[in-house]
Amino acid sequence: MNRDALVVGINRYPGLTKHTGNEQHLETPARDAEAIAQRLEEFGGFRVRRLPECKIEGKSQVHPKQSVTAKELK
Repeated sequence: MNRDALVVGINRYPGLTKHTGNEQHLETPARDAEAIAQRLEEFGGFRVRRLPECKIEGKSQVHPKQSVTAKELK
């Protein structure tokens, strides 16, 4: 049986600067999402898609400094 998972970890919210006057980004969502993705692949047999995604040393990972658009989520 094929199982798919979409793991989303968003650290960047560009709209926050409009309300606060300075950039305030989160630090843990991308890290936590990557940890979940790794567990799903290793123990659950899932094919995992990550958003936002980057390649580090040839492996897909949740990008800690990239935003995700509503179009990408759809």
